[in-house]
Amino acid sequence: MELEELKKSWQTLDKHLQKQDIITEERMKELIACYKQKVERKLGSLMGLQRASLCIGLFILIAIGPVCLLLSSWIEDTDTRTKLQVMLIFIAVTIIGGGGWDWYTYRYMQQTRVDLLPIAEVSRRIVKLRLWARQEVTAISLWALLFGSIYYWARDFYHLPIIVQAVIISVFILFEVAIIWLLYQKLIYKHLNQIKKDIEDLKDIYTELH
Repeated sequence: MELEELKKSWQTLDKHLQKQDIITEERMKELIACYKQKVERKLGSLMGLQRASLCIGLFILIAIGPVCLLLSSWIEDTDTRTKLQVMLIFIAVTIIGGGGWDWYTYRYMQQTRVDLLPIAEVSRRIVKLRLWARQEVTAISLWALLFGSIYYWARDFYHLPIIVQAVIISVFILFEVAIIWLLYQKLIYKHLNQIKKDIEDLKDIYTELH
């Protein structure tokens, strides 16, 4: 009699544990789906920024052509006109190069299918995006210095007193640092850091599940 009762107790306990395992596994799967959705949303936000950048660049590029052609009728001074044309050409070349890079990174993010790729591959691609973001900060900083030099030359600031030049250069550098910091820290890195955290959490869940 006691043996029968013991068997029933074990069977009841076994069923209970199986039920708990099923509930735990289902909960894990729900968490995985939730984290994948979060990663997809953050990637979508980054892709939205890339699309906006491409649209703005295309609009400016289209506008530069007519402006260059009309400069001769707007500005009579040859030296001033030449300097403005150099600036516009520099901006146009920058937009073409930057637009090509934006399109490449946009396509790369578009192909980072969180719902299809293994979590290890998604993690690898996000690491690469973070590396590219750091490289972009360096490239944009160098570009800003080069553009500032061209603008400095075009506006004849080098004829001004040394103190005035020092103030202008200082203001320009501070402005450049503030813009780049706001753009990348508050927009780009904000999303990338959250994606990195979500992927690390996903890896932990997969480890527990398997």
